[in-house]
Amino acid sequence: APQDAWGWMALGLAHARQRRMTDAKAAFDQAVDRMSPAEWQRLDRLERVMAPREAKALAKADAATRGDAERNLWFLADPLWSSDDEQPRLEFLARVAYAELRWSEPEERLVGADTDRGRIYVRYGPPSTIARLDFRPPDNAAGRFAAAGITIFWVYDSGLVFAFTGNTRYARQRLAFDDAAVIASI
Repeated sequence: APQDAWGWMALGLAHARQRRMTDAKAAFDQAVDRMSPAEWQRLDRLERVMAPREAKALAKADAATRGDAERNLWFLADPLWSSDDEQPRLEFLARVAYAELRWSEPEERLVGADTDRGRIYVRYGPPSTIARLDFRPPDNAAGRFAAAGITIFWVYDSGLVFAFTGNTRYARQRLAFDDAAVIASI
């Protein structure tokens, strides 16, 4: 379906993961050409990778200032994140595409890149290690602390660890405990 923007996004993601960045850029460009301006604007939010304070300032800026900020952001992107001028931007698009394809649930109005796992994935990339803790209380356990549950831990080589709880089959898994406040401060 050559007119399907999400087919092109998936192709761009596949090329990016194979480190074929010229092909990834061409596929992402095709996807953008086929998306509505509103959908592209929702996906292409620099705020996903900016510090909250900087994101708030950018939200108040005019179009020219936003354009300059975008060019500077990708120019100054962490050199450990990529190896050439276009790779930070293409890696960002690949992460957004993955989050959208993996965790979106249109019937539930859940948008993948805006879920807890999607936001972490776009900002920090794929975790180095994923661990699962499946708690099943004994049959005679009672009370609110005895509920069964699954917690998924994403561990990064940098030392960051994120815990997600809830139903793992859908996009409903949320950051565990009070991690949201900790993440906002990182």
